[in-house]
Amino acid sequence: MNQDPLAALRDVHLPPAVSWWPPAPGWWIIFFIILGLLALLFWYIVLTRKKRKVSGQVNAELEQIEYRFLSSENTEEAFRELSILTRRVVLTLSDDSRVAGLRGKNWVSFLNHIAASHLKNLEMLIVHPYLKQIEADPLLLVDDLRQWMKKLPNRQKILNLRIREWFENASNASDFKFESTMLTHD
Repeated sequence: MNQDPLAALRDVHLPPAVSWWPPAPGWWIIFFIILGLLALLFWYIVLTRKKRKVSGQVNAELEQIEYRFLSSENTEEAFRELSILTRRVVLTLSDDSRVAGLRGKNWVSFLNHIAASHLKNLEMLIVHPYLKQIEADPLLLVDDLRQWMKKLPNRQKILNLRIREWFENASNASDFKFESTMLTHD
């Protein structure tokens, strides 16, 4: 009658394996942080797509202008093409039709303002495209235009704000003469 007390004991039961679902609260927090960061990245890409697209096209055209100048040494044509390209870029990026009427020092001041830069060689855009005999090097302007493109704001909203700001400041200045041949749309 002396039974072994250990014989009545049952074997050790292991708990069930830990399930991967639902994850612990820390994993949920990490998941939502990553999801938020991906949403911000997507939002940034959408807001900056116009400038990135234009910037790629401008860099390609600047390379073509540079190549044509180096092969032909035609400074007049290079300055003309650079002036036209700069005007096209601003008209493409801007939603404000008043930029089409800017000329001379106002044009250069506008270009420097929207890029928050002080590039001296942009002043070549004032007279050099219209001269027959030019001693200046258009490659200096090409380099400054590349820097100018990099300094332009990535977001369209900031660019439009700078454009509006420039026109407000310029209209308050006494030396501003707005030359416009714009057509108005009804």
